[in-house]
Amino acid sequence: MGIVWKYGAQAIPRAAGRVDRIERTGNDILVEGWMLLPGVPNGFPLVFVDSVFQGPATEVIREDVARVHPWVADAQKAGFLYRGPIENSVRNEKWASLELIRGDPSRPLAYLNTLIPMTPQSSLPCPPLDLVRQIGSPDAPSYAEQGRKSFSDFDQAIGRNLDGIKINRLLDWGCGCGRISSYFLDIRPDIEITGCDVASNCVEWCKSHLPGGRFFRSGLFPPLDFPDRHFDVVIASSVMTHLTRNSQLDWLREMRRILSPGGLFLASVLGRYSAARECHAPVSIRQRLRAHFSRRKAGLGSTKPGIDDRVQNRSLDGIVPAGYYRNVFQTAEYTREVWSKEMEVLDYIERGLDSYQDLVIVRRPD
Repeated sequence: MGIVWKYGAQAIPRAAGRVDRIERTGNDILVEGWMLLPGVPNGFPLVFVDSVFQGPATEVIREDVARVHPWVADAQKAGFLYRGPIENSVRNEKWASLELIRGDPSRPLAYLNTLIPMTPQSSLPCPPLDLVRQIGSPDAPSYAEQGRKSFSDFDQAIGRNLDGIKINRLLDWGCGCGRISSYFLDIRPDIEITGCDVASNCVEWCKSHLPGGRFFRSGLFPPLDFPDRHFDVVIASSVMTHLTRNSQLDWLREMRRILSPGGLFLASVLGRYSAARECHAPVSIRQRLRAHFSRRKAGLGSTKPGIDDRVQNRSLDGIVPAGYYRNVFQTAEYTREVWSKEMEVLDYIERGLDSYQDLVIVRRPD
């Protein structure tokens, strides 16, 4: 067996990146993607499968990555490719963890993780393309990889912050068509998984295709139809990212109500990296974001007010009222200060969900 390396409690900066391609042929694996962190030399990322070192990846030039990161020097060198046999390390016949680090394993500089499907049976139900696009994925392969990556991020963050609490019930608030719920149902069968969403078409698809879970349509405003102290963990992928500052506060209070004492709420927000990407994107909102956020290099500039909830998002037109759904960008400082008034903020991880959104982890006090 090769060198064993475990993520543990190390505060390693999360890289931006994506695993674009995973192929299995017998015991060989091919992994291709990109990984970058501004200020960290690209080099050759080290590849680990289920914590066991497989070897260094080779560099691949990615001009597409450079185009969306014009403020990052040598971004075109962020691509990687690994091809080789897998050490006898895999602990689960369906899934294995894939981790890439830049730098020495004793002092890693950047980190990227996801899941590897180990058999054809590892694939999970995929909704039709209209639902895939409704929740923000361009196509079926991207939908699957975003689900694997986001599950891996949530599962790891939950494990690091449980503090001895057993998870009996988990709510996927804003579950969409089960992009993340499906992985919890498959990989964590000991947990009762519930999902809710404002989009009835997504909820109905989940009810028909994800047996074992409980799925409900939720309202646009609190309360949810769950008892007090009902869930041990609530996850929210790209939900707070679309709610105004006042709606965020209302929903934080609702999360506190439905969480058990010591329970965790994990939610993504759009922070510095997301704002930097949007500010350089060839879309109409970039002028507003530049004016509001770009007074500092590569991201949010003003911590007063520290949040911009003015940009409307029309992807759910016909499902939610006009003006309800926004693209909301906020600073880590604002988030820590405001959210801590409702619950204890345990961690704020830049690029902590799907390598794009920041991940906030809060705990309901006992």
